[in-house]
Amino acid sequence: MITRKPIFLLPVISSFILASALNSQSKKIWISNKDSKMSELVRKASNSVVSIQTFISTEKENWCRVGSGFVYDKNGFVVTRKSVVQGGDSIIVTLVDGRSVPARLFYHDEDTEVVLLKLPVNNLTPLPIGKVSQLNIRSQLTLIGNSLGVFPSVTLGIYLGRRSDGMLKLGVVVPPGNCGGAVIDEKGRVIGILAGRVLDNRFSSNKVERMGVALPIEKARLALNYAMKHIDDRGWIGVSVVNLGSDNSGKGVKVVSVVPGSPAEHAQICKGDTIVAFGKRAVHSASELADWVRQISPGHKIMFKIHRGRKIISKYIRVGVAPWLHDRGTNK
Repeated sequence: MITRKPIFLLPVISSFILASALNSQSKKIWISNKDSKMSELVRKASNSVVSIQTFISTEKENWCRVGSGFVYDKNGFVVTRKSVVQGGDSIIVTLVDGRSVPARLFYHDEDTEVVLLKLPVNNLTPLPIGKVSQLNIRSQLTLIGNSLGVFPSVTLGIYLGRRSDGMLKLGVVVPPGNCGGAVIDEKGRVIGILAGRVLDNRFSSNKVERMGVALPIEKARLALNYAMKHIDDRGWIGVSVVNLGSDNSGKGVKVVSVVPGSPAEHAQICKGDTIVAFGKRAVHSASELADWVRQISPGHKIMFKIHRGRKIISKYIRVGVAPWLHDRGTNK
């Protein structure tokens, strides 16, 4: 049996020494640390962080991008960054208890590049929301995410203030794979979403020193709360599709699953069908089709052209509302 072990990466600026292990039977993290508050913070926050794998297929190769995210709402909503999931044919989210579940892109805010994913699971533990305004320069911060494919990982750093563009400056060595993850304060509240890392030329040593950059959580919440507020306005048909190719030739997208009882099932859409047209528009990609469906108000009928075997057939689907929308809560 393979045992998952978290890796704890410490920047030069941190004075903490952490030792960690993951109990293979209970799947719980334990930490040996003089500071019991930090230990408890990591334990609690780890339940709300996720690892995100985005699978991308082209005509030449197939590859996977790894990133991080965190639970925003108990009903399966996860936050990450656009760069983590961009261009993906499929997204798999791994929870700290070891479950790996498919996710779909629910919302993308172009201004902040914040992405909201929807998982087919409920009763998750969202991270509490903090305020950047309550931080002081050199306040202790913690990143919990997916470091070099090892999940969960913990990295300690400090707050260095804001950049001219409003982004947060973090004094931390950012391990690859942490983009999209939560930046949490000393009370375990998320105060930012990690956007990436930048080289700092002020350091002149043999080691590569880096600084982290994060989006303030206050700005992200404006976009996320808008998405949650208008959740019932978004159309849903209940299919999962993948791209056939990367040349945008209008060949359509392949149906890989159909939700039982969904509008697509009622219209007799089947796994293996290829959707080639949405109304009068040719379908080029899975993300394009998803955007078009979400823009249709529930209750409207839309004609889909389907390539099934050697036949091209037309199916009318009455756009509905995703079933999980009827029992949701908003992280406030």
